[in-house]
This record gives sequence, structure tokens and C-alpha cells, in this order.
Amino acid sequence: MRFLWAAGRGTNEVRLLTELRIADIRLYVPEIRNPVTGKSMGEHTEEMAKDWNVGRREQDVARDGMPRRDTSLEKLARLAPVFDRTSGTGTFTTGNSSLLTDGAAFGRFPRERMNPNGGSVAIGHPFGATGARILSQAVKELAALPPGTRAVVGICADGGQGTVALLEG
Repeated sequence: MRFLWAAGRGTNEVRLLTELRIADIRLYVPEIRNPVTGKSMGEHTEEMAKDWNVGRREQDVARDGMPRRDTSLEKLARLAPVFDRTSGTGTFTTGNSSLLTDGAAFGRFPRERMNPNGGSVAIGHPFGATGARILSQAVKELAALPPGTRAVVGICADGGQGTVALLEG
């Protein structure tokens, strides 16, 4: 960071390169945390898994929504926990955790019942606006369908938490 700051001020780049340390070079990974709890989605999900006694073996599945071709239960079992690294009971790894942009990933849900408009950040609305976007889209869709048609809206919040609404047009 010091290097970039000085380079931006027009400091001699050659001199700066000689001062550059390995510790100055790292990937910036933004953290998205709940403003009330201060925890990430992964940390909330880790707590939920402990509360519901969902173990590591149940999460390390052979088939998943986005499996790598070379995934095996043996390879998954060797991965270290990501969100709870200190208690010795963490279960979520890079192999069994979903991507942040996995909204509207309904798995094997019948295609004719699937939301044709996507969801979450997959369609480009601001992160954190999922509820308003999905609810308003469902109302719009219902308005175009026969009276009495129903829609179920499900919205996740911080992993393991969520809200569901049944709407009728």
C-alpha cells in the first residue's frame, strides 16, 4: 500500500521498487459483514450448521450445484475450514461453501416452476437489495398472470437466515 501511495504522488518508481517488500503485495478480498452482528455470511452459516448438527460429512457431497470435475470425498475431507479456524469444530471449506453470487440457484427444481428472471446479484442489482428486487419482480409477474395465481418468494440473509412470503395476484 505504501508503494502505491508513493507512486501516486510521483515519487521515483525505481527507488520505490527497491523498497518493495513481499508483504506489500497481497490480494485484496473484500469482506461483506452483517452491520448488526459484524459476522459474514459464512460465519452465520457455520453457527447455523452447529445449531442444527449438520456435520462436515453431510456438507462434503459428491454432487453439488457447481462441482469441480476432479472433486472427490477424499479431496474435500482434506480441506481446512474457512470461517471457523480456531475452535476446531469448523465445517465450511472452500469445497463445500457456495459462491457469493449463487442467488436463485434452485438445483433440481422443475424448470417450469423456476424464476425466469434470476435473483440476487446474478442480474446486477446492488448487493443487499435482494429482497426489494425479488419482491417487486414477483408482484410485476403476478400482475401479468390470471387472478388467483400465487408466487412464493424466498430471500436469504447472511446464510442460515431468511424470509419467505406467499403472494397472490
